[in-house]
Amino acid sequence: MQLEDLIDSRIGVHDDNQFEVKLDYTIDATARRGRYVVETYFFVPRSLGLDAHTYGREQFYGDLQSYIRFKTPTVSLRALVDEANEGSPLLRMRERMPALGDDQVVDLDGRLGHEVRLFGCILRVGVRDQVRGLCERLESLGGKAEAHPLLVRDIDRLALRLAADVGEVLAKFRSLRPDFVHPRRAAWIQDLYAFADEYVSLSVEESFTRFIATLDDEDEEVADACAAARARLVERVSAEQAHRVSARYPSALDEGRMLLHRKSALKKLISSVLFLDMTREGEGRRIANIGAGIAAAVAMLFSTIAAIWSQNRYGINSYPFVVALVISYVFKDRIKEWLRTYFNRQFSRWLWDFSVTIRDPENDAVVGRCREVVSFADTKSVPRAVLDARHADATSTLEPRCKPEVVIKHVKEVTLHGRKIAKTHGRLLDVKDIVRVNVSSMLTRMDDPVQHIERFDGDVVRLVPCDKAYHLNVVMALRAASGERSYERFRVILNKAGIQALQEVGHQTIVQPRPWPSTTVAAAPAE
Repeated sequence: MQLEDLIDSRIGVHDDNQFEVKLDYTIDATARRGRYVVETYFFVPRSLGLDAHTYGREQFYGDLQSYIRFKTPTVSLRALVDEANEGSPLLRMRERMPALGDDQVVDLDGRLGHEVRLFGCILRVGVRDQVRGLCERLESLGGKAEAHPLLVRDIDRLALRLAADVGEVLAKFRSLRPDFVHPRRAAWIQDLYAFADEYVSLSVEESFTRFIATLDDEDEEVADACAAARARLVERVSAEQAHRVSARYPSALDEGRMLLHRKSALKKLISSVLFLDMTREGEGRRIANIGAGIAAAVAMLFSTIAAIWSQNRYGINSYPFVVALVISYVFKDRIKEWLRTYFNRQFSRWLWDFSVTIRDPENDAVVGRCREVVSFADTKSVPRAVLDARHADATSTLEPRCKPEVVIKHVKEVTLHGRKIAKTHGRLLDVKDIVRVNVSSMLTRMDDPVQHIERFDGDVVRLVPCDKAYHLNVVMALRAASGERSYERFRVILNKAGIQALQEVGHQTIVQPRPWPSTTVAAAPAE
């Protein structure tokens, strides 16, 4: 299996100060353990003033936010309503619905709650991905619909089929409403259905509205060819709005500032079925305690020998004995601290910063482990393959010297128990690792985003406004159990206002790195 099939990555901007990296780990259900290593190199402009003294480990991890969850399973909309599909959440809802008045299923994390929330996730992602594909097809026409009438017809038919499939799935789900909202049902079961119904309604409306807006931006010929599909999607959007009003859902009662808050709350509740619990603790506590114990023992041994020697030489009731005892105590305290610092420095070479235990909240079982370590790397110690990826678009061998940078190296090792996950979750296998990086710490020393330079133009000197931007280059080295490495690079363009753009420079798989000239490996002088 190729590395791209085991680890897949996607990069995007989350907001003005955060970018997001999503890593998908493919789980082998037959393997006891699957191991994945992600080495991330941040090439930070040296002018921003980040180093080991001004930007410690605690601040780095404070700027890092991580989530680990199952990847939403890919299920076609037609498979959701297929009575022969034993894995369909709709079918399992009926099977796991408790008898009226039966309170054996007493919490949201039970079997029924799991299926309802999983249905909401599958429907949302299925509709979103199909709409995204349709929008990409529309944009690929490039305003030349007359040259591709067959492609336009495909878009119209696919959109009509999507609207029909979504209508069938929603009708099937809403046919279960009487079973959920019966007065004798527990309150949490009634609320669960209402939350899921409101969530899928908003998700369908959002995705269909996005396609309608994209279609409206095309020329009249495309709009006319897809008029039937647009009318059907508008009909579905209007039906969902009317449905939420008739059900008195909060999102229909307040279309103002609280709507975003409501959508966020619904998403967190429904998608929580996919999330895994993470418990972080410091790595190597036992080893650190052993080192501290050895340091204390050596210090105590010195103090005891010094006390016995001074007693024999000066006598116990003499002033020299008291002075020697005080001096030995001072040295004892310093020896203990020196040795403890020495051991910590030596042990830190082999220890990780954190060890994260990954648990499945459904059965409270440990399904994996994640370890992390971060450090400032000397440019000379950075692998040549990483430098190849970093300077792949350099126009000359001297260009790297024009860009003095410091390198922050973050290593994450993820181990997942494939058999254990497959035994509990037949449909949830692949795991998604979501990492958000906050760049606010890098903005404090930046210059103003717009600067003016004097330029002679004809007979006058004009002030020309110029954008002042900084480039944060990131190279990711992905490695699975096969040992093959894949290198990916992207660039985050920053100014004092935050993230301005994100560019994926390219994807490159390198088995044998090509040599890199020694002149470009050497660390460049500070600005």
